Amino acid sequence: MLKGPLHNVPPCVSYVVMLRELGVKVHVITEVCANETVQLIEKSGATIEIIGNQKKGNSLLNKIFYWVRYRRTMIKAIKLNYNEDDCIWLGDAGSSIALSGFINSKKYVMTSLELYDDNAFYKSRLSKVVLDAQLVVVCELNRARVMKRWYGLKEMPTIMPNKPFYDMKQEKCDSVVKFINELQDKPFILYQGVVHKERTLDNIAMALRMTNSDMPLVVIGKSAANDERAVIEHLQNIYSNTIYGGYFPAPQHLYITKKAHIGIAFYDDSSLNTIFCAPNKIFEYSKFNVPILGNNIPGLQLTVEKHGAGLCPDMNSPEEIAEAIKNILNNYEKFQKGAESLYNSVDNLKTMKNIVERLQLN
Repeated sequence: MLKGPLHNVPPCVSYVVMLRELGVKVHVITEVCANETVQLIEKSGATIEIIGNQKKGNSLLNKIFYWVRYRRTMIKAIKLNYNEDDCIWLGDAGSSIALSGFINSKKYVMTSLELYDDNAFYKSRLSKVVLDAQLVVVCELNRARVMKRWYGLKEMPTIMPNKPFYDMKQEKCDSVVKFINELQDKPFILYQGVVHKERTLDNIAMALRMTNSDMPLVVIGKSAANDERAVIEHLQNIYSNTIYGGYFPAPQHLYITKKAHIGIAFYDDSSLNTIFCAPNKIFEYSKFNVPILGNNIPGLQLTVEKHGAGLCPDMNSPEEIAEAIKNILNNYEKFQKGAESLYNSVDNLKTMKNIVERLQLN
C-alpha cells in the first residue's frame, strides 16, 4: 500500500517484483501509477488497484481533507481485500501514519524510506505505528541504528538498500527512443532526479566549463514547481552544453542511465536523513557500471568511495569537482570495476527471502 504515485517510489516497485519472484501473491493499492509502471507490476504477476485520490491544493484545509480521504479509501480497500492470514506492506511513512490506529491490530510490515529528523510531525506520528509492526524495513544501516534508538525498537530494522530489482525487457517508449537518438551516442554526464535550482548543479556546470570539455550535461527528471525550463536555461548560461531530456517514469529512465558516461548523485548535510542518504540512483548507475560523481557525505563515501565506484569531492568547490571528473575519465576502467563491485555488494532478493520465510508469507 502506498500513499502517492507508485512510479515515483522505485523501492516499492522492487519489493513487489521480488515478492512475486519468490512466489508470494501480491495485490498493490496506490493512489496513482504511470502506465509503464502498471505494466511492469502486472507483468510480474501482481494485481494493482489505483484509488485515484489526489491533493486538490496546498492549503491546510485541503491537506487535511486529502489525508482523511486517503485514510477512508484505504480502510475500505483493506476491508474488501484483507484476510487474517494476509500481511499488509506499508510502502512509506505517509501510508503508515494515515492508517495509524486502524492498522495496529493487523499483521503488517512498515517501510520508512526517510528518517524524518527534520519533520517533527512525521517523526512523532511514526511512533504510533512502528512499535506494532511485525517488521520495520529501512534502506541504510545508520538510519536503522537511529530508528532503533529513537523508537525503542526491540530489534534492528531490516536493511534493504534502494537497489532496483526489475529488468529492462519493457520496450522503450517513444519519448525515450527520440531522446536517445538526439544524444547520438556521445558520452555525457547525467543528473537524474528532482530538477530545481541548486547550487551544486551550478558548480558541476562550472566545473565542466573549467575542464574545457564538450561532454554534455544531461538532466532528466521533473520539478515540483514545474520550472524545469527555467532551471535548464540557468544552467545553460553557465555551461552551454546542458541538455534537458524530460521526465521518464521508472523503469523507462534506465535506458538513459545505461547510456551515461558518469552519473551524478549529491545530497546536502542539512539533516541526518541526507547525511546518511540511501539513493537508489547509485545502484541504477552501478547496474550499468557507470562511475559516480558524488559529494563528501557519509551516505556516499561509505558506498561510492568505499567500493571505488567513483569520487566524492567537495561540491562547494568547482575546482575539486573538475579534478574529480578528470580523475574519473583518466581512470575510467578502474571506476567501472568499482561500480560493478558496489552493485554486487547488495543482495536484496536474499533479504526478501528471509522476510518471506520469517513472516510465512507463502
